Amino acid sequence: MTKIKIGTIHTKASLKQAEYVKTCLADLGIKSEFVWVEEDKNNHGLQRKHAYNETLEDYLLTKKADCVVHNMKHFLKHPAEGLVITAILKRHDVREALISKEHQSFLSLPPHAKIAVNGARRKAQVLSIRSDLDVMVIHEGLDERLHMFNQGKYDAVMVSLYGLKKMGYDDRLSQVLSIDMFPPPISQGALGIEVRNNDTEMIALMNSLNDRDSFMEVEAERACFFTLIGDGVPRDFPVSIYAKVIDAKITVKCVVWSLDGSKKIFDHVIFNKEEFLTAGKTLGDVILNQGAAPFLKS
Repeated sequence: MTKIKIGTIHTKASLKQAEYVKTCLADLGIKSEFVWVEEDKNNHGLQRKHAYNETLEDYLLTKKADCVVHNMKHFLKHPAEGLVITAILKRHDVREALISKEHQSFLSLPPHAKIAVNGARRKAQVLSIRSDLDVMVIHEGLDERLHMFNQGKYDAVMVSLYGLKKMGYDDRLSQVLSIDMFPPPISQGALGIEVRNNDTEMIALMNSLNDRDSFMEVEAERACFFTLIGDGVPRDFPVSIYAKVIDAKITVKCVVWSLDGSKKIFDHVIFNKEEFLTAGKTLGDVILNQGAAPFLKS
């Protein structure tokens, strides 16, 4: 086999992800190389991530790349026609992390401390526990948020633990936040590999990288998300969906908050793990039946 062409955006985070997959392939004795995908710098925040996904898929469909790597928490859409997510690598830590001045814990931050987050979910979570904090929503990458923190614009920053470690900022960690207090977003800590659905050789190869439990967890979370919200909507929602496989069972949990964190709807389901898609869809219907729709239109 010739070198596999891995399509990736020329950003630090995307390159780290692609390098991880390249290393996994090298461990199997398979050579690969990067194909640099041109990015649209006119978009920002969620719109930019949505544009990334579409551009990466275009490179697959036009056969400029053999596979692309997605941070699955940003791939909130079904694959384009002719493509398939064929593998989810073993999932990394799903927990949230706090960076703060003098390494203060979340509960010890002083009243009116400025805490930077990058979305509606984290904002709602923070306010549901500490309504006395000043929450700033910044739709920028980790480097940009840390730069603003270093300039003294914020007293604390909330990020994903996986993202912090991936980018090499372990030394900035002040606190690992518990899942019970800060349940994670859909597919946090998961990398997915997308290929053409008629490329049987590539599908078989990438399946060798697939972690079955991680695949079921991510697909259960996505099934719940699509039931709640729909497909490919580049908007920000105050929602956490988290699935965990233990032995033969899969537990899927979902929380939906009001934007100000004052109200929430939550529930969970437990199914046999091979029924992971049914588990996610069922939980989505349960949450909608409890009246979540108004929170998802905010």
